[in-house]
Amino acid sequence: MLVPWGDKVDAQSIAGGVIMALLGFGVGTTLVRLCIPQRALAFVASLARTHPLLVLGLPMLAFVWWTRAVAAQIGGDEVARLLEREAGANFHLLPGEAPAKMLEAALFGCGLGSFASIGALVWLVRDRPRLTPPLLIAIAWSGLGLLVFSVAGRGHGRYLTPIWPGLALLGALTVTSALRAPSARGHLKRTLWIAQFLLTVGQAVWYAWGREQLYAYRSPRAFISQLLAVPGVEPDHIACYEFYRIDINYYLHSRIQPIGHWDDLLPQMGPPPWSLDDFAGKVRTDDTPWVVLVATPPEKHRHGKPVPIDRLRARGFTLEPIELDAPLRVEKNNAWPVTAWRVLAPPPPRTHRRRG
Repeated sequence: MLVPWGDKVDAQSIAGGVIMALLGFGVGTTLVRLCIPQRALAFVASLARTHPLLVLGLPMLAFVWWTRAVAAQIGGDEVARLLEREAGANFHLLPGEAPAKMLEAALFGCGLGSFASIGALVWLVRDRPRLTPPLLIAIAWSGLGLLVFSVAGRGHGRYLTPIWPGLALLGALTVTSALRAPSARGHLKRTLWIAQFLLTVGQAVWYAWGREQLYAYRSPRAFISQLLAVPGVEPDHIACYEFYRIDINYYLHSRIQPIGHWDDLLPQMGPPPWSLDDFAGKVRTDDTPWVVLVATPPEKHRHGKPVPIDRLRARGFTLEPIELDAPLRVEKNNAWPVTAWRVLAPPPPRTHRRRG
């Protein structure tokens, strides 16, 4: 069964389709109303005061200036290639799971502003307040931003960063309207204080303890910390085989050396990758022992190839495991577990003498 947003049908993609339809209905209804000439002229006149210069002009000027500044450093062709790469990696039209993920992120990503904006939906439907310019700006900022990133993104919550001020503004307008009613003022203030207290405590517990307990494998912090505590392990003698994570460099306070893996962005992110022959030569000649991090893909991602650790052994490397308690997973939705190994170099290649 094929659906307009892909060939994967599950609860998340169905929910995404429903959300996308509702957002599209709202935008379509607004556009139909703007077809009336008087409304269209008033709409253009209101935007003409701010959008050509402040909303569109200055950001485009900053983009052009920054692009030229970067091109002066690395060349225009390289900038064009990287822009094309980023667009291909992040722009996906009608991704089925993205709307549900975007809505989930919007429900808590702005903290108290997100919760108050949920109340804004109830307020708009139940009371139908007069749509003042500030309210329209907040609705358009939040709703259109959510629509665009749901229709043309990959569903990562970080995409919604530009709409957080809009959600906060929409929530603030809702709270301000509710505070005008004397009967609800005291109750609403207490509710807001309690909600803010719970958010503060929840965020503190999550970032200080909960995230590390539930999702420690997403960050290399604990893994690298334990690895550097092992006697004989030096941060500038750690390599990664057939994968690369730039955040490892942050916790190493050094650049990890990629081996057998090439990525178009590696020249900007880290040192050039080595071949296995290069690595073998370094292991033979360096006095400091090397450690290699190996990511093991699940069966469906191996494509019939041996696991990386077996390929290293097949090249003659002797590998001794380093036992670490902290987990680390990389690649493909954090599905590849990473292990650390001490490395002994393979024997040098034999040279055959010719008999005289």
